[in-house]
Amino acid sequence: MALSKVGLVDVVAITGETALAETPADTDEILINDGGTIKRIDFSHIKSSPGYSFLSKTTISSNTATVEFTGISASNIRVVFQNVGTDDSSGTNIRVQLGDSSSYRSGSNTYSAAHQYNQLDSSSGGNEQEQSTSMRLVDNIGNTAGGSLGGYLDVFGFSDSSTYMWGNFALTHQRKAGGYYSKRGGCWFNMDFAADRIKFFLSDGGDFTEGEFLLYEYKEA
Repeated sequence: MALSKVGLVDVVAITGETALAETPADTDEILINDGGTIKRIDFSHIKSSPGYSFLSKTTISSNTATVEFTGISASNIRVVFQNVGTDDSSGTNIRVQLGDSSSYRSGSNTYSAAHQYNQLDSSSGGNEQEQSTSMRLVDNIGNTAGGSLGGYLDVFGFSDSSTYMWGNFALTHQRKAGGYYSKRGGCWFNMDFAADRIKFFLSDGGDFTEGEFLLYEYKEA
């Protein structure tokens, strides 16, 4: 018989039980009064979970020209790159475009980015800027065994049509031309629509050959 019908929901019934003494599991159940009706609810529906929440992963196990994540509904996203390599022997750029179900945006000067780079095995470094039909994430990546790129890209305001999108990135990679580089930067996407997809591709039409692309959503609460 329901607790509300036998009079067992009172202070004594609660304080007389064993204390959990830890954060409840997502499937732990809690009683609530829903407009005068006693109901149960899983803890997962009411807990606060700020931070990054995993959404999807693409693992490269064979030559892949384009990596895409579609159907995204999130204000802020992060894409993590793990041991990403390519089949290009002369060096190539990894590029990014955003879009929705109608198309990927590729207008002139749609993507603006500023990069600061430092060579890890020497004292060289510098700054670069670019405006283009796609965003250059990293250049001259080459085809290094074991993968040659790791890092992340953040995009803020991704599915928010009321504001432009902004982003930042931090990457470490081995260049085909030689040397190990750290690259950080910021980017601005000259578009005010609700994006639901992002894709990564190589500037010369080559393929990704290894590595993982992981998609996360950042939640404030």
